[in-house]
Amino acid sequence: MPDQIYYSQTHEWVRVDQDGLAMVGLSPDLLTIFGAVDAIELPEPGRNVARGEVCATLHRGATLREVHAPLSGTIAEHNATLSENPASLTALDWLFRMRLADAGAFAALMTEGDYAAYVKSGN
Repeated sequence: MPDQIYYSQTHEWVRVDQDGLAMVGLSPDLLTIFGAVDAIELPEPGRNVARGEVCATLHRGATLREVHAPLSGTIAEHNATLSENPASLTALDWLFRMRLADAGAFAALMTEGDYAAYVKSGN
């Protein structure tokens, strides 16, 4: 299991916690572009998600931003603190934690350096 942070092309980050669950959050780049969050809908524990599937939604006024599962697996828990106080969301916060269906799927994600180059290229 990787011990560093990996990124998806849709600007989610993922890393494996000490208990083997993958933590998922949002990149600073995405949050800078989106701005302050008014409300957040997070996936319920027990939900199975496929890589790329929309599993959460951020709200800022009438603007919505879909959050995609960076890997396939089962949602183990979501960050209830963010549901209660969405404006506190930062790039250091995790949105949800999941049991991965295939830990080898990290190969499809970008390292921090690859992600920085991806963002710099205008994506």
